[in-house]
Amino acid sequence: MKRIIAITFVFLIGLFACQNANTPEAPEVKDCVKYNTATIQFENRSVTNRTYDVVWDGVHIATIGPWEKTQVFTVAAGEHTMTFKVSNSGKLACTTAYPVLQQCGVYSYFCTG
Repeated sequence: MKRIIAITFVFLIGLFACQNANTPEAPEVKDCVKYNTATIQFENRSVTNRTYDVVWDGVHIATIGPWEKTQVFTVAAGEHTMTFKVSNSGKLACTTAYPVLQQCGVYSYFCTG
């Protein structure tokens, strides 16, 4: 009886070990796919040596001096509103744009105003 239990136990351990060894792992899903995001960065290429405020979807997200770049931002994929304004004036430095970001896309925007 003990021998049957021992053989059964060894068989079950082998069965579970084989199942675990053959079980495929799910592929890793990128965060940008999981959360439907893209990355963006902004650059000031001012020919007038002005500092710009970057307004994204109505929210001021950065101030950048001439020839500077911002940090990289992770944002939702889809349509957005982007405005570069001359700092401390509220005047547009470049025409307001409406970029459409694709999932996992990497984008860089600049203004030369």
